[in-house]
Amino acid sequence: MAEAAPVQAGNPNRSIGFGLVLVMASLYGFWGVFKQFQTSQISTKWPVAAGVIEEAQLVESTSTRSRSKAWTLKLRYLYTIEGKEYAGSAIHLGSFPSYGDEIKALEAKRKYLVGNETPVYYNPEDLSEAVLEPGAGAAGESMGLSAFLLGIVLLLGGTAMFQGISRLRPKPVM
Repeated sequence: MAEAAPVQAGNPNRSIGFGLVLVMASLYGFWGVFKQFQTSQISTKWPVAAGVIEEAQLVESTSTRSRSKAWTLKLRYLYTIEGKEYAGSAIHLGSFPSYGDEIKALEAKRKYLVGNETPVYYNPEDLSEAVLEPGAGAAGESMGLSAFLLGIVLLLGGTAMFQGISRLRPKPVM
């Protein structure tokens, strides 16, 4: 009968715990991305209210590492539903739109000049949630990138768990 080899040094429970945390965090992240994508698709069916652009500005930022510049379009718009005024800032669901090219950023800003009327798509279940551009649109790219990065985290977590579990089993000595 073969004797069991000594278990490798190191605490396999740490690997399992670390892997489990990564797996759970990535699954939670996937759920968030899925819900955001689902809501963005539903937003194409939201009712429309008349809105007015109250503020539109491009915020310039410079990366400290690469020294590259980016421009983020920040808006504030007002819309009225059933006599009550609401304020919104989301162009689409997801993050604020950022541009690496100043000309493209200025073109985007021209769509939303202060004082211009614009259709506002609002959530009938939460009237304070609204967008100017329904659907995934540009947010679809960031959701796709998020899903890809979460997949990598899930893979790392699964690998850590597998390694920890494999170190728990005694291996026969030949």
